[in-house]
Amino acid sequence: SGLRGGPCNVQAIAFSRMASSSLYVACKVAALALLSRLWFRSGRSCMFAQRKHQKPSVLVSDDMGIGAHAKASDLSNSYKMTADEKIMTSKLADAGRAGDWSRVEKLSEAYMGRAPPIYTAAMMAAYRCARYEEGAAIFERMTNLNVTRDEATYTVSLKVYGKLSCQERIEQLWAEAKSAQLVNRFVCAAR
Repeated sequence: SGLRGGPCNVQAIAFSRMASSSLYVACKVAALALLSRLWFRSGRSCMFAQRKHQKPSVLVSDDMGIGAHAKASDLSNSYKMTADEKIMTSKLADAGRAGDWSRVEKLSEAYMGRAPPIYTAAMMAAYRCARYEEGAAIFERMTNLNVTRDEATYTVSLKVYGKLSCQERIEQLWAEAKSAQLVNRFVCAAR
């Protein structure tokens, strides 16, 4: 009987606590609404819509250790690279991993040789930089120069054309890879 007014006073206290928590929630909602209004007036877009700063999924899977990887040289032993070609391939791969398209473009446009791993590395770098049309252009340049295609070339070109939704070209490349007996688990996965 330490309660004055019996059960009515207990209900009043419970109502008071509920009202103050509702007031707290209402203040939070109002503050968030004000902040979002100020954010949009500042000319910035929503942080979830800024896709150009988001890592490509291939890099995310690399970071998580769940990507399927093989060096181009491990997939095909038909082409022996010179020391300079190995350096060029490494530079292209590094630029692609860093997302540095201007460096990839500069390196690939300067190359005039016929080493398949260099064209493949340039295409993969374009893919990693989300520059799919440029990756397809590198493949077409390789085709026009009659550069030999290997498993790595088909793997990356299928991925590039897949991003461009070029189903007809994908079917054509798949048929070429099958007829050349260059289909392996990586080529299959890319299709």
